[in-house]
Amino acid sequence: MSFAEFIGANAQLTHRVLLYGPPKIGKTAAIGLLAKHMQVYVVDGERGGSVFANPELNLKDHWGNIKYFPVQDSHSVPLFAESTVKIVESISKKAELQICKAHGKVGRCPDCGTEENKYQLFDFFSEPSMDKVLVLDSATQLSNSILAMVMKVAGRGAVTAKAEFDDWGNQGKYLNYVFGAFQGLNLNIVVISHDSQVEMEDKRIILSPTAG
Repeated sequence: MSFAEFIGANAQLTHRVLLYGPPKIGKTAAIGLLAKHMQVYVVDGERGGSVFANPELNLKDHWGNIKYFPVQDSHSVPLFAESTVKIVESISKKAELQICKAHGKVGRCPDCGTEENKYQLFDFFSEPSMDKVLVLDSATQLSNSILAMVMKVAGRGAVTAKAEFDDWGNQGKYLNYVFGAFQGLNLNIVVISHDSQVEMEDKRIILSPTAG
């Protein structure tokens, strides 16, 4: 296939973007601005969505374009890892999900019961589309949540427990699954990450995304 043929068959190319930087620099705010142009599905393990109400962003007329899914995550209940994996599975299968509004749990939440108004529909399908984008906030929180999940399964869920070699390996497998799926899907996807300074072999200091 020539490149001209490729472009002709993929006139509306989708994009995968990694957005990283230090806290409070405006990463989530930048995502909110996308709502002026497209539908934005935000899966938020940082629970920082209040920034979308900042009057300086002038987003009130576009709140209807933001589908917000906050996930309550902690070391003892690593729900962000569980929910993100299930969301990735739903996209690849083109399946709809019900997500608990209060906690971000996919499926029936034991705390919220069966009341339908306590859940919202996640219907981000895998057909190519330039008018919607999936946002994961953040890769850093997801990495921490996955590590807590695999340690809990291994019986090392205490806050003071130290991760072992197998824990890091299993964390890497889950991260590869999530980000590999994002790379392979023909969707607009933005992953937000914190950053950290890393010293290279030549002693240069660079900023690198913090995940895993």
